[in-house]
Amino acid sequence: MDGHFAVVRGLPPSYARDLAAALATIDLDASCEHPRHPWPAAESTVQSQYRAVVHLHAPDDHPDTPVPAELSSRELWECPVHYAQLAREALKELEGWRTMRGGDAEDWED
Repeated sequence: MDGHFAVVRGLPPSYARDLAAALATIDLDASCEHPRHPWPAAESTVQSQYRAVVHLHAPDDHPDTPVPAELSSRELWECPVHYAQLAREALKELEGWRTMRGGDAEDWED
């Protein structure tokens, strides 16, 4: 090695296929009566999202959360509509990874 690291963009097709299969198990048409869910309330930065998740799992250890108190209940985090929102975002990102990674069309087939 010459001390340089190769930059790899996107996920390998096999990882992307497995991730897409896992996301396909989530009901994207779920409904609920909650007006809002926690993830969209957090800023879309990695640090903000991380702080929201650690607060959920250890609120006493991580009292600083970007999620408003009224949206921090476990019921809202575990709501099927919340999962659907997260899955839709992940699927959109996954399409971007496919574009970044390239490869032959058959590499992406299930």
